[in-house]
Amino acid sequence: MFGYGHTFPEAYTSWDRGLKDSVSHQRLLKYHFGGIRCLLRFESDGYLEEKAISGNNQPQAQINSSDSSKDTDVSVLLTKAESIFVSEKAPTKGTNLTIEFAGREIPQSAIFDLKTRSARKEINMEEIYPRLWLSQIPNFIIAYHSSGKFDDIRPQELLPELEDWETKNQQRLGRLYTTLHQLIDMARNLRGYKLEVRRTGVGPLEIRKLAERSWSALPHDLKDKWAGLPDTDDSAVASEKETGINPDEDEDEERKEDDYLNF
Repeated sequence: MFGYGHTFPEAYTSWDRGLKDSVSHQRLLKYHFGGIRCLLRFESDGYLEEKAISGNNQPQAQINSSDSSKDTDVSVLLTKAESIFVSEKAPTKGTNLTIEFAGREIPQSAIFDLKTRSARKEINMEEIYPRLWLSQIPNFIIAYHSSGKFDDIRPQELLPELEDWETKNQQRLGRLYTTLHQLIDMARNLRGYKLEVRRTGVGPLEIRKLAERSWSALPHDLKDKWAGLPDTDDSAVASEKETGINPDEDEDEERKEDDYLNF
């Protein structure tokens, strides 16, 4: 990391108990966007204790719609994420993956995003609003420093600004809505195939239909757990020994790169 930005959180924020060695904090968020049920994972910088205590009394921005019975499958996904069993397998030599349940639920209304800047360079909030809107983060902290000394710290509550940004950017959000629908329709029409969505620089989106034995976003045993199937680890290992093929091996060379949809 460069500059003074990584030292500010250490000096002005505190760790919850047991989290001192944490690398990042990831959150799952679900909401409705034009009738599309979205499940979003994002990294947040921290939370405001006073808002965490007050709970969910603060309303979310207008992107949210009222609860619907249609989001049952997303609710089930979130519920299963709490109960899924992950065996202790070593991702690298000499280490184990462990899961601990601790802490408390922090409402979205308490989450903040943090940025630092030199006092000579005012931050452009028009570059910040889209990401805050997408992840529904209502609080923003900008800290300006002079030669490393932070003497101008501005916490802001941005719900009105985010709602105003949403109103002014209906055309851009409409294009996002159309793009998401095209991706969903294409995935449904090609059911049974794996799709890769990629973009290079500021070029167009490319949707590629991958070969059947290409890489998978989720390991096979985890997909079986989502589907409620019995553990297939033993059979997968047996199959690999018999055929000499690793079902999880990356097969980039077998991608079918002639199937494109450019936006």
